[in-house]
Amino acid sequence: MSSIFINSDELIAAFKIAESKQYVEPTGYKDKIGFTIQRSYPPESKYKPPVTKNGDPDSWALIGVRYDLKRVNSHGQNRVPLTLHISVFSRYLGKHRDYDFEDESGKCPTEESVILSKRTPRPIDLISEDEAFYDHDKEVLINKREKEISGIDLLNRLYYLHIATVDKLKGRIFRLRIKSANFKTGLIKFLENIFKSLESLLCGRTFAPKDPWRGGFEPYEPSDLKLLSTERINVFGYRASKNIVITFCILLLGGYIFLRLFFTIPTWAKSIGSNGLLSISFAICLISALDHFLPKWIFSIVNKLIKTRLRRYDKKIIFK
Repeated sequence: MSSIFINSDELIAAFKIAESKQYVEPTGYKDKIGFTIQRSYPPESKYKPPVTKNGDPDSWALIGVRYDLKRVNSHGQNRVPLTLHISVFSRYLGKHRDYDFEDESGKCPTEESVILSKRTPRPIDLISEDEAFYDHDKEVLINKREKEISGIDLLNRLYYLHIATVDKLKGRIFRLRIKSANFKTGLIKFLENIFKSLESLLCGRTFAPKDPWRGGFEPYEPSDLKLLSTERINVFGYRASKNIVITFCILLLGGYIFLRLFFTIPTWAKSIGSNGLLSISFAICLISALDHFLPKWIFSIVNKLIKTRLRRYDKKIIFK
């Protein structure tokens, strides 16, 4: 199979852009096969793009089309999947770091229109994958239903979905779903940080991965859990982290107060407390168990939360 079936100019030709005057500025990628193209937002849309002094819109719907050679093997050698992406694009910010409202070229949008635009709902970025292919046998575009489709129809479909994210009821529902998903992901991340803090405060351990991806985009490995360089306490021959010893003392004191307030202290507990050797043995066993099992238990919770968060990242919220 050839490493390159088609170039960017040929792909633009296959989409037959010239047949539609609504799409402008077709620009081929330099580092990959594909192109970008622009279309203005309709005046009746709830989204109002910033405009220049002459009334020309600065923000356009930018559609990128990529010919995905890397995924060709999963779809057949002569059928290459296309990825389409649409987003709001500022022509001025595409060439400048920020707005310069004193720019004498007249290309910068006015400050008033920028403020007005920010008060209107902004269309959501969308992506389309594996819904269209370039068939090299027939030299046409086809959809996933094996039917021939025009390039303009592909662009139109994504464009109108993009507009619908602000102008249709389903767009508002889609926005709520995104906010809900972001809130849940943020809550999971918050719980991760809580348990990481507990690992440090209660157990005297910290997460110190060699691989920077761990903890963010991958679960931690057991070797990533390190003992803090805090003072270690010798408890009758057993050396434990100061944090673990303090945790044990807090638990022991809390348990004693709880039993005294609400229950009768069991006979076995009184026997242990009245016998020095038993008390020492009991304390060493519990401290040892805490030092061994509590850090691992909190570590497993953190990893489960990370895996849950990553699954939410991978879950696609589909808008149709």
